[in-house]
Amino acid sequence: MTRITVKPTATATSSSFKGPLGPFIDDKGKLALLRYTYSGQDDSILAAFMYKIWGVFFFLVPSSISPNIVTLTGLAAILSAVAWASLGLSSQPVICYVLAVAVFVYQTADALDGMQGRRVGMYQNPTTEIFDHGVDSCVTVITAVTSIVFVLQLEEVVPALLLLFSGFVGFHAPTYEHVVTRKMIFRGGPTNPTEALLLTQFILIMAGTFPWIFHLGTWGIAALVSLTVGGSALSMYGSVKQLLAHYKGDVAVTLNSALRGYGPLLFVMAAALTWFPFLGDYFVQHNMLAMATVSIPWNYGIMRTIYSEITSDDRVDTEGIIIGQTPLLLPTLCMLLGIPFDISVPLSLLASLFVYLYTVVFGLREVCDALSMEHFWSIRDERLLKKN
Repeated sequence: MTRITVKPTATATSSSFKGPLGPFIDDKGKLALLRYTYSGQDDSILAAFMYKIWGVFFFLVPSSISPNIVTLTGLAAILSAVAWASLGLSSQPVICYVLAVAVFVYQTADALDGMQGRRVGMYQNPTTEIFDHGVDSCVTVITAVTSIVFVLQLEEVVPALLLLFSGFVGFHAPTYEHVVTRKMIFRGGPTNPTEALLLTQFILIMAGTFPWIFHLGTWGIAALVSLTVGGSALSMYGSVKQLLAHYKGDVAVTLNSALRGYGPLLFVMAAALTWFPFLGDYFVQHNMLAMATVSIPWNYGIMRTIYSEITSDDRVDTEGIIIGQTPLLLPTLCMLLGIPFDISVPLSLLASLFVYLYTVVFGLREVCDALSMEHFWSIRDERLLKKN
């Protein structure tokens, strides 16, 4: 959601909550949570027009609920559509139409949560950043995977992995850039969130109406991969350029910061390349499972990066994040030991899912405790705090 900067005043409170494995947020971070502000720049061409359409549905949002609930409604629509599609009870055209509607519902909810945030005074609440950006990262993965499986119907391992990596890079780059520069920039063009999701809806509708268009041959797949990889490379270049400007042209400091911030992304890519290309027939039968196994560790890294965003900590805990991503190496280890992918991939997925959910649940609990919020679905009106 597009937001503006407002500087609330608040008094620091102590937070006593700690997860079983220790806190994700230290005392300095808890104080930063109370001073949290958001600054964003959206260079979308279509966003202004689309907000008029999305705003029509605002009457459906109850005036007393948290914007975080609105955000989760959009994610629920996406997950429900993917779960239904995975059952294989309908033809590909119908599946594509349902997925297109689900993406529209999600995008609408993503716009309405900002409107609801203004209505209830939670526009500058750190939990809205966790849910807004955290759900966006999940949807980035889900739309990439569903496009690969249901639209392109790729059975080639390497092209599928490269397309997935492109989604990772395109999202990760501006996220870390936000950590350092304190400003979220959504650049114009097809990688802009608004344009990208509208393009996804268009492609899904076209895939349902004219499925033969997307039966790409070898050269067509190569061209598509080259285009997406090139786009993600430009996104990364733009973010590194912003980091260089932030560090006033200091190349050494910029490279050190980039390696620290993009380290978890590079680890996921390197770890996946050690076993993913060897999946063979297993990928044909379990493509969604295999890609989810790679995606969850990346989502975990994004969640930890978001915690750095909201606590104004530009020194991302790269080592700690990579340790949490190590379940991604299980298929490699098992492959060396002769253990089949039927065992190692689900095991890796479950381990990564546990780490991710643990991080979301206990990290969010720490944030709510520091903000004196009972739950993430509670309403904490920052406007009243400012007046008091």
